[in-house]
Amino acid sequence: MRRNDNSNLNRRQFLQRTSLTVGLGIAQVAGAASGRSVSIVLDPADEIASKPAVRWALGELGRTLTAGGVLVRQHHAIHQAAQEDFCIVAAGAVSPLAREILESARATMPAAPEAVGLIPGRVGRRAVLLACGSDER
Repeated sequence: MRRNDNSNLNRRQFLQRTSLTVGLGIAQVAGAASGRSVSIVLDPADEIASKPAVRWALGELGRTLTAGGVLVRQHHAIHQAAQEDFCIVAAGAVSPLAREILESARATMPAAPEAVGLIPGRVGRRAVLLACGSDER
């Protein structure tokens, strides 16, 4: 059996591969039913989620989903997303919105640098997938 050695990946290559993998997984889930769409919610007031590296990663995710035939919509608040959309919330782990979702999922995020989480949770009665991190990396 051949060993998969990715030790020579730089951060950008790692993020590209991770974004592609996550995007394809979400595209399969969201695109399972014909005509499904995904809403990506990013609060511009969130100091971490509004950083250029995060916006770049969300752009990659959006392009991957679109390439998989999924309609992608971007919003600044959850209430703007259509009820039938699969909803992804991008937020810094300490933001009020992320804390609400983490609490609904009974999950926690480590305060360590570069910590990342993909957590299914709820905002009110709406199911969401929280993509959060302790910093923009």
